[in-house]
Amino acid sequence: MRGKLILAAVTLAASAANAHTIFPGQQTVLIGGDRAFVKFEAANARKDVSEFAVEVFERGNWHPSRQAVPFPARLTVRAPTGGSMASTNRPFSVLVDLGGKPEQRLRVCTKTISTNNMLRPNLAQVNTRVCANVTVRRIAQ
Repeated sequence: MRGKLILAAVTLAASAANAHTIFPGQQTVLIGGDRAFVKFEAANARKDVSEFAVEVFERGNWHPSRQAVPFPARLTVRAPTGGSMASTNRPFSVLVDLGGKPEQRLRVCTKTISTNNMLRPNLAQVNTRVCANVTVRRIAQ
């Protein structure tokens, strides 16, 4: 019984890990002013259309950032179609304000938004959060 439970947990974790990605996973943006738009792309490896919330945290303590705003704050990303070379990735940006500091170190995340499925109410929902690290640094003037 315990072996089956461990196998189920590993299988669930492996399938959740393939749920979605955000890239680039890490980047440093050098700017001459106080604000920058940092660009990302979200990809969906699931077999259905998924919705994600974009969240921005301070990198050191997981507090929501007051210096950054995502555009858009919610994403709908289609699943890849078999045999097609067309990208289903969804671009999004984060406006970062240095607020007088020489740099901001942030964690930008996409988190799945659960949807209720009336046809299969007992279907387990796995919410995942995938994050990328970004440093926005003012270049010396």
